[in-house]
Amino acid sequence: MLDLSPAQHSLWVLHQLDDNGFTLSSAHRLRGPFDLGAFTAAVDAVVARHSPLRTRFPVRDDGGPDPVVDPPGPVTVETVEAEGFTAAHAEAVRFCTRPFDLGREWPLRVLVARLSTEDHVVALAVHHIACDGVSLGLLHDELSQLYGGAELPPVADHRELLARRVVDPAAVARCRDRLAGVPPLAADRPPVRSGKGDQVWFTVPADLTGAVRACARRHRVTAFMVLLAAFQLVLHRRTGQVDFAVGVPVAGRGDPDSEHVIGLFTNTVVVRADLGGGPSTAELLRRVREAAFAAFADQDVPLDAVVAAVGEPPDPARTPLFQVLFTFQDAPVGRLALPGVRCVELDLPAGTAASDLELELVRDGDELAGSLEYSTDLHDSGTAAALTADFLAVLDEITAE
Repeated sequence: MLDLSPAQHSLWVLHQLDDNGFTLSSAHRLRGPFDLGAFTAAVDAVVARHSPLRTRFPVRDDGGPDPVVDPPGPVTVETVEAEGFTAAHAEAVRFCTRPFDLGREWPLRVLVARLSTEDHVVALAVHHIACDGVSLGLLHDELSQLYGGAELPPVADHRELLARRVVDPAAVARCRDRLAGVPPLAADRPPVRSGKGDQVWFTVPADLTGAVRACARRHRVTAFMVLLAAFQLVLHRRTGQVDFAVGVPVAGRGDPDSEHVIGLFTNTVVVRADLGGGPSTAELLRRVREAAFAAFADQDVPLDAVVAAVGEPPDPARTPLFQVLFTFQDAPVGRLALPGVRCVELDLPAGTAASDLELELVRDGDELAGSLEYSTDLHDSGTAAALTADFLAVLDEITAE
């Protein structure tokens, strides 16, 4: 019997309670001579190379998961005819928000919507139990290379890499002590969070992005820390709280053998905010740097172990320990780039929210592409847009000092 990692087991349990969400997805519009046969062969090859993409999770008699790795085989690429781009995009949104049946199907689905001979929309949906953000970029990269006829080197086995991990009890204790007593972020919550959400997109323009990097150099911190400090300040001004936590996803790929492996490696560290006493920009950045270093030093401790160690009673109205997430990807993200075809990535609203708010920033040339995912239990699109405007204003403020 195969063992699941703590993160996989948590996702499997959450999926049994509510099969909506937990999907990573992408959609691209392809203009040019697209070869469906070559693309299908590339999908089959990627799935053959990475066992998490062909693993099912039926339920045992005792109610637990019984993961089964199937042998490589053909993947069914769903195809539809679409009357125009709007219809094709809507089809991609429906496709990527359709729940997975983890017991019966592989955790990867592929859709090709044909608008005309040289105009298609391709959508990929992968359940989070088999994929993380880095893996989605790897999936794009491998599909692009294999479509072009490249031969790729073999990769390590996902299960073997997870088996190498050992949890350090001393690190768990440090996390417990650092997060003891952290209060939830104030919000007028319903008794049970629905998990429903939406997204708004925005851009940090090149001049402001440059100011962020200059500010980081002046204060001897990273751009990540400047951006996180700005997000904390926005939340502080919205709630009046000086003490709260922010979840920060980390790649979890310290083992060099995991660099090119598709699978779930990611973990989430918890950074405690301290805005007591109205700190100056310099002092706030010092505090953020110290808190971030402490969190990243123990990034190999699974989040479930941290939650258990802190011992916070479960509350169906909110997520444990932190209610907001912050992600900054300061490196190019793998996108579909098929030879001879112009590929443009499309925005895909997920319709779900993993927390109250999740701010994601991704380097896009000299700018930062931003998205704010929000719980519709707590916020509407107007509030979300105002939050992004607040974030840009705070960035202006702290980089000017």
